Amino acid sequence: MEFFKVVPDDRWPLRTDEMCFPPAVYSLVHGKVLQDVTMRDTIGCTWQVKLVDRPVDRKIVLGHGWPTFSAAHNFRALDYLVFHLVNNSTFQVSVFCECGLEVVDFTLRSCERCH
Repeated sequence: MEFFKVVPDDRWPLRTDEMCFPPAVYSLVHGKVLQDVTMRDTIGCTWQVKLVDRPVDRKIVLGHGWPTFSAAHNFRALDYLVFHLVNNSTFQVSVFCECGLEVVDFTLRSCERCH
């Protein structure tokens, strides 16, 4: 299973302490993914993140550990985060800038057209 999430631009508040999966993902992930998940980026680095299943409002939220993952990847407004569920405890995460190029160096954003 794969899905994407767009990092909000300046018109929407960016919460750095958590990130909600898109609503349609809830029924695909609810009860099928462990609470403690590994986020693996395109260069193979991993982070432990707490996945919170909130059945009351049908949301899956990435909580504890997400701020560290987010900061390490220097997310920018309108980045596309593509999540690939590898197994019930691992997500492979790819980051694409708004022009469509995959980001592979998170400290040096190489797309001059967008940034």
